[in-house]
Amino acid sequence: MLIVIFACLLVPFSIEWVNFAYLGKWVQEPENADTAARIVYMTHTASATLVVLLWGLQCAIGLGMLTGRRPRARRAHRSLGYVVAVLTLVMCVIGFANVWDIWIEDVAHHFNDMDISGVTMIAIFGTAFLLIGIRHARQRNYALHLDDIVFGLAAYASTGTLRLITYGLFPLVPDIADMPETDPTRAIPVVGSAVLSGLIWLGYAWRRQVVLAQWGKLCTLAIILAVLAGLYGFHLAAASA
Repeated sequence: MLIVIFACLLVPFSIEWVNFAYLGKWVQEPENADTAARIVYMTHTASATLVVLLWGLQCAIGLGMLTGRRPRARRAHRSLGYVVAVLTLVMCVIGFANVWDIWIEDVAHHFNDMDISGVTMIAIFGTAFLLIGIRHARQRNYALHLDDIVFGLAAYASTGTLRLITYGLFPLVPDIADMPETDPTRAIPVVGSAVLSGLIWLGYAWRRQVVLAQWGKLCTLAIILAVLAGLYGFHLAAASA
């Protein structure tokens, strides 16, 4: 599952950097973006790429610790964990600034309230469970620590999947660029991304046989999908009115 999660996270950012290297602009850069907007977007992309790579390093060190007693690796994992937690919070703040800037500057081609709500909930819950995972590690409850980290990363993976969908890499998903803001079809990318993250977590939890034991995570998934379903219903009613 970790391979799937990091594929969802690394592929879109790799596309961003390749696009910037060859074309001199970011894939989802707002139309007629000013210098400030470009700096915010570049800072978010750079910070997110760094955090994802550090998440991967942390997972590699942590999984390596499972093979035996490795005090140096344990100390490195613990120290780096605090650094990554702080950087994750910084990335979230920059990400919210970026999303707000794009929403205001180019809403017709990017986000509506469903997208904003989905990304916000995913970022908040994902970060919360990463921090809860640190607390469980301090309590030496390493099984719950691993579960929390996987859930948090799975939540963040949906933001990567959302990027891939909006990049147009999935031809069955309609292009939202020319759709009215109230068109319910615009819900497909964010709802699909949230559902995929839920399936990733449930697949992991099923293998660990902890699906019903992790009720907090099930409630989190239910809240995210319920909010998105409510907004979808609102847009559906608005579109048919």
